[in-house]
Amino acid sequence: MYLLLLKPNSTMRIRSAIIRLFCVMFAVFIAAEAGAQKKKGEPSVAPDMHTATKAENLSFPAVPEKQHKFISDYMLREAQAIVKQGYKVETERHGEVIVVTIPASSLFMPNSTELEISGHKLLDPFTAYLKTEGRFKVLVAMHSDDTGSPSYLEKLTGERLKAIMSYLEKHSEHPEQVAGYALSDKEPVRPNSNIANRAQNRRLEIYIVPDEELIKQTVKR
Repeated sequence: MYLLLLKPNSTMRIRSAIIRLFCVMFAVFIAAEAGAQKKKGEPSVAPDMHTATKAENLSFPAVPEKQHKFISDYMLREAQAIVKQGYKVETERHGEVIVVTIPASSLFMPNSTELEISGHKLLDPFTAYLKTEGRFKVLVAMHSDDTGSPSYLEKLTGERLKAIMSYLEKHSEHPEQVAGYALSDKEPVRPNSNIANRAQNRRLEIYIVPDEELIKQTVKR
């Protein structure tokens, strides 16, 4: 029987090579995971919803593929219930996110930043989504048409947003789950070419996003 004897230096070199190979393989794996998340458009870590952009808040948390049908079916039932109350409702993110649109004229008088009493009643149903910690995120986006200077429109939508946020936070059990965006005339739904189109652009959008606790609940099913 013959034994292959390696010199100490040879053994160390082999060990170093194995360690380097392992490190390279691990780095490739991490890069692949990060690439997959980036391709899906999903943030790798949970953003602070109060400093995140609207797009970031709308994309997180991501619903795992196995839970998608349950979440989308659940949100569809919620959307149908909101429609029955007379609201204009759409969905985004393949049915996972509810978008409710309320005309600004139903909330404020022209050029006013004081929330009308009728506006209170329109906002009240959405406080229900803020009763349970971590179940939903609620995003509110205030829009205007292009009538006025950029500074005026920013101030108008900013002050209106403050009034809406103040009401929701005051009447919610978990106000930390609300984030707001004053978007002035930056996201029109119609060209500002006539009176009817401008009226559609003056609006409040409320996004109801399933949060981590609701997603965890589906895992147990």
